[in-house]
Amino acid sequence: MHNTCQVEAHGKRLTISEDLKRSEDYGKGAFAVRERSYGKFSRTLQIHWEIKASTTR
Repeated sequence: MHNTCQVEAHGKRLTISEDLKRSEDYGKGAFAVRERSYGKFSRTLQIHWEIKASTTR
């Protein structure tokens, strides 16, 4: 599965977000197991300096 992570900067705020999509299939004895997890994760951090897009990589 493929996850997409985004990082955004707005002044002194840095936001990191990701859409989680994971699927796992495996055998356990005589049973087949399929686990899936989906959702969105997002955190915004206040930092002490302003981020300039021209100096980031």
